Amino acid sequence: MFFSTHNVGTTLARRSGEQAVMGADLTLAELSATLAKHVVTPATEIVLFDAQGNAIAYPDSSRLIVDDQSARLIKAADLSPGLGALLNNQAAGNRLEAGGRRWIVAQSSIQEGGPQGLHLALLVPEDELLVDAYRLRWQGALVTLATLLLCLPLGWLTSRILVRPLRALVQEADAIRSFDFNSPPIRRSPVLEVDQLGVSMARMKDTLASFFQITDSLSAETRFGPLLERVLFETVNIGQAQAGLIYLRENDGDRFVPLGLVIDGASQDLPAFDVQAHEPKSAQSPAWLGQLVEVDTMVTSLGFEEAGDWRKVLLALECPRVHLIGIRLRNRHNETVGLLVLLLADSGHPSDLEKLRPDRIAFLQAVSGAAAVSIESQRLQTKQKQLLDSFIQLLAGAIDAKAPIPAATASGYRR
Repeated sequence: MFFSTHNVGTTLARRSGEQAVMGADLTLAELSATLAKHVVTPATEIVLFDAQGNAIAYPDSSRLIVDDQSARLIKAADLSPGLGALLNNQAAGNRLEAGGRRWIVAQSSIQEGGPQGLHLALLVPEDELLVDAYRLRWQGALVTLATLLLCLPLGWLTSRILVRPLRALVQEADAIRSFDFNSPPIRRSPVLEVDQLGVSMARMKDTLASFFQITDSLSAETRFGPLLERVLFETVNIGQAQAGLIYLRENDGDRFVPLGLVIDGASQDLPAFDVQAHEPKSAQSPAWLGQLVEVDTMVTSLGFEEAGDWRKVLLALECPRVHLIGIRLRNRHNETVGLLVLLLADSGHPSDLEKLRPDRIAFLQAVSGAAAVSIESQRLQTKQKQLLDSFIQLLAGAIDAKAPIPAATASGYRR
């Protein structure tokens, strides 16, 4: 205890040279004030004590002196239950349970402060140390909950926007199933897959509508010549071809006779282009004809040298090379009734191959199938008419032969 101030402390001294000594009085209150600056939380316990366990610095310096007369210091273990448990080695690692709270503890030794040095003990309540973390956790939970509550209406609205094109596709499919092809176009969807499905559905609707329209028009045609011309115009238009020819099988033989030619959207006279009839097994017949009677569809390339009796057709097209699409026309009994040939100009551009896509060839084959049935029906009707006319003539001849009419009566009858 210093005589002049009556404060408890210690005097530090160090020699400076041979004739000088530096000294300083350090009070426990000043030392405790310095130690209090390192308090982490309001309930933090921090104490500096010596080897005997005497506390020499504590944030509340008034508790350090037990006896004012003798200046006896309090034991560090008596300052708080937490410090007592720590100094009695009750800590498990850096965790301690004391006074109904969980503490995070740390200890260190200081070489200065006497022969045996000093020791520093620090206890921080876990709830106070992690109060910011707990606050952030609850804030994060509230933000997450608010985000979810906000996302519910947004998700509902988004689902409505996304589901609307799907419902339209369902209605479109029902309309197609009912053979209704007049429904309005479907809105584009922001979802790529749904948009692609809508585009495919629209293309399918247009294809079916075109197919039924063509088949209806072919079925409505009652004249054989205009029917062949209609078949050529429709198939040339679908295939985006520059020319088209149709061959029909002559009666029950193997000879295929050309009966129609279309060039650049106009019907042409066959004799003017020297297009000949052919037999598939004949050596003079073109190679493509022999191949086409064996398959349903063929696609090949044809040059001017290989054109044969089509050279005038290629000259009219002003194209030395063409793509040939050949389709075999079959009746209900799978018998070949004719051949349909489309010629597409071969300009060497990649866009020419777009016209030879398998889906377009399949559509041409479907239309040609309906055309073949119509052609066969017209030929059967023609044969029935011829048979009926022959039967009437035969019946009239038999009646005349059995009961001849007198000349005068017959003359009057004829008049």
